[in-house]
Amino acid sequence: MKKAYWGFMILSIACMIGCASQLAVRQMMVDPPTVNVGSQAKIMVVFTGPKNAVSTVIATVRENPEMYFALNDEGQDGDEEAGDNVWTYTVSVPWDAPADTYHLDIRARDQEGNEIITGGYEQQETGRSGTVEVIVN
Repeated sequence: MKKAYWGFMILSIACMIGCASQLAVRQMMVDPPTVNVGSQAKIMVVFTGPKNAVSTVIATVRENPEMYFALNDEGQDGDEEAGDNVWTYTVSVPWDAPADTYHLDIRARDQEGNEIITGGYEQQETGRSGTVEVIVN
């Protein structure tokens, strides 16, 4: 009985360590989620897993795919702290942007070039890491 207990404990600890080091999207958001034309919004994608494992994060405006933003984790363009697994970009909403709800499709890649796919987004053509909405007034 004691062997089974200790075996279970070791297996549980190994699983927790393995799961904790797995690269995944933890959260994505636009702050503020509702913006006025001419104002600024911060796009943020937070990852779990090893630091420096993400190589690129691109947010593409689904309604206008020629408009995209390269997020960074280098402490610039709205990113507060380099290397903290929080990828950000601060964007100014164009003055001529029509009032509407826009979808930012997120595509992230790891250092080996593999796309970081979030559960539930596997079948999407774009934004397989996730999608976040922003409302422009």
